[in-house]
Amino acid sequence: MAELYELGVVEAAGAIASGKLSVLEYNQALIAHIDALEPSVKAFAYFDREGWLAAATEMDAEARAGKLRGPLHGIPAGIKDQFLVQGMPCTVAHSWGREGVEPADATAVARLRAAGAIIAGTTYMTDRHGEPPTCNPWNLEHTPGGSSSGSAAAVGGRMLPLALGESTGGSGIRPPAFCGVDAMKSTYGRISGKGLYTISWSLDHPTIIARGFEDIALTYNAIAGPDPNDPTSLMEPLTPVSLNDLRPPRLGFVRNFFPAKAMDMMNEAMEVAAKKLADAGAEIVDIYLDDGWDAIWPAH
Repeated sequence: MAELYELGVVEAAGAIASGKLSVLEYNQALIAHIDALEPSVKAFAYFDREGWLAAATEMDAEARAGKLRGPLHGIPAGIKDQFLVQGMPCTVAHSWGREGVEPADATAVARLRAAGAIIAGTTYMTDRHGEPPTCNPWNLEHTPGGSSSGSAAAVGGRMLPLALGESTGGSGIRPPAFCGVDAMKSTYGRISGKGLYTISWSLDHPTIIARGFEDIALTYNAIAGPDPNDPTSLMEPLTPVSLNDLRPPRLGFVRNFFPAKAMDMMNEAMEVAAKKLADAGAEIVDIYLDDGWDAIWPAH
């Protein structure tokens, strides 16, 4: 088996479920890796070492007794410091005058726990006071991107296999790209925003950050779906994602507005990416946006 901190969600969860991997040993390996990297990466706004170890010890005993809480049993996750997490401070909320620790979990966090995940702590995000201290784990001189900075850096640095982010204007998918990992921004309302500190209620999307889409699909199936406590939630039943059933995607390539605002090297990289996707079986369709899109950026 690889270094334990290199295991993804599906691999680690499968090894735990089969009895090949100790929950406690796995989580201790991640904590040791965090101890080595966190002083320089600075991914965590709040690190719950004591709570993490207590939960791992309890879940280790449950796993050895053949009692699994769900498909994420024993998998640690980081939570962007925009979600409310029971017993932890939400410092982005503090910046707007809300003090103390939170009395209850956001729906997405509660569903992670119900699926067996361990909440390791909250991760830095950009707030109204400016950039967080987080560095890109692959090059400490580079940005991890914002605003889901800590979540992406923690997964990219193999400090955690899984984290929640949030995307209002790309902030839940840009940092994972900068840190070399994957993310999913699902359809608006598919993952509950209840307990997510609002930036823009009509744009906020909870996102899942992991090292591969097998990991993201497993997590999505555990936390997505209707939430009667969230007025923005899509209420039709969730159809679980299965990577075995996916067809080649049909992808739009926007040919105006955005290319004019991008550097030449970015446009060249987009052409290379489109060719690779086409060579892999995707259908690439050129799209030209209507007049008026130039108002989007200043409006945002």
